[in-house]
Amino acid sequence: MLNAWFAASLLLAASANAEHVHWLTLQGDTTDIATDVVQVAPDTITVFDDLRTMEIRVSRSAPRSAYDGGNYRSFQATAEIHCRDKRAKWKRHEYFLGPLWTGISRKFDQPTDKLPAMLFNSMNPNPVQRIVHAACSLQGVKSG
Repeated sequence: MLNAWFAASLLLAASANAEHVHWLTLQGDTTDIATDVVQVAPDTITVFDDLRTMEIRVSRSAPRSAYDGGNYRSFQATAEIHCRDKRAKWKRHEYFLGPLWTGISRKFDQPTDKLPAMLFNSMNPNPVQRIVHAACSLQGVKSG
């Protein structure tokens, strides 16, 4: 039921022309910096046949190491979702030193031939398949 609601939210947002990004919290509590938080921006989804892209942001309960070698506490990223393979990869990140997308930030674009898998290590429940399933359930919506 929750996945159907999430998919419906993505469909409505994808067809809207939004001026402001609306974040849907999939996991965590945005009022508690000691928890892991995952949010998606349904109004940023782009559909190209079996490929989807969308903005996702994550705040971790403790500092972590980033793909660029630096540390971060939270990030916003573009995810590339491959529906045929039911997998997702990170394309670009904006890392923040503070929780909940605060503090000094830096941007990092992944090399196109080395896009890492979208993972949420040490997160339970892990939202990867939920995000992939909901994004890939959008049919008949074309962007571009």
